[in-house]
Amino acid sequence: MLKSIRKKQSIKVIFGNGKVFDTALFRIYYLIDDGKDVRYALSVSKRLGIAVKRNRAKRLIKAAIINRFNFPVSMVVRLKKIDFTYYEAAKELDLFQCYLRNQKLTNSNDKNL
Repeated sequence: MLKSIRKKQSIKVIFGNGKVFDTALFRIYYLIDDGKDVRYALSVSKRLGIAVKRNRAKRLIKAAIINRFNFPVSMVVRLKKIDFTYYEAAKELDLFQCYLRNQKLTNSNDKNL
């Protein structure tokens, strides 16, 4: 299930204790959760462009998260640029999801040793 992060304290916890995944389009600060929820927050600087383009970029990222992301994680997505397509955003999120799955597998293998 998809939930947005609204509390400033939750975002601070992710920034303080989380890890970073960097792509060409955005930087993701994340914490892996034990629950089944995907929690997200979006951040776009005013320096990137006018409000119409910033809001479009946020809508594209949100749609990509809803349609393609199903790994239980809390994340804050900070956009680096706003001129991209839905497919580019979905591709970057798929890379992030594969990275998380591989990281979880390697961590579970380390515990078995």
